[in-house]
Formats: sequence, structure tokens, C-alpha cells
Amino acid sequence: MDSHTIVQIEANRLVDIIQSANGFFSVTFFRKDGTMRKINARMDVVKGVKGTAKYDVVSVDEKNGNIRIWDKKAGHHKCIKKDLIFSVTTSGKEYRGIL
Repeated sequence: MDSHTIVQIEANRLVDIIQSANGFFSVTFFRKDGTMRKINARMDVVKGVKGTAKYDVVSVDEKNGNIRIWDKKAGHHKCIKKDLIFSVTTSGKEYRGIL
């Protein structure tokens, strides 16, 4: 029997869960075309960051509502819209935004 726990929380709290995750986490979100995607990722990875971007490379961009994550499978950074996050799984618990 799986001991997977699902906790429903307010959607804006999912960003706090991501930021407090120690190491890797899974994030499920909706893409621009409406399809759902799941990524194994982590925050604050500086590998491959050259500092040549036209914008400040921050983990959470409050102005544009983006979260920068390191996609383990793809091996590079990706940005996701924090408003489109469906769930975050870390330390054996799944946190779902209340829709």
C-alpha cells in the first residue's frame, strides 16, 4: 500500500513549498497550450548560468510571475508560471493547489 499523502493548500503557497524543498521535487503544471506536464526539478542551481541574460536571474520573479527551476531530465533551466502550477511533491507529500 502506498503511503502517499495529498495535502490541499492555496495555490500561492505552492511557491513557498518549492522554495523550501531541500533538493529535488516534482512539479506538475499546465503549459501554455493547456496540456499538463510533470518535471523533476530543483531550485537555485547555478550550473550553466553565465550571467549574460538581459534580466536578473532569480529563482522567483514576482514581477512576471515566473519560477526558474532546473529540469533534471533536460539538464537546463526552465521557467514556469506560478499561476499554472497544479501540484508539488516533495519529501513524500503531494501539495495540490485549491482550484
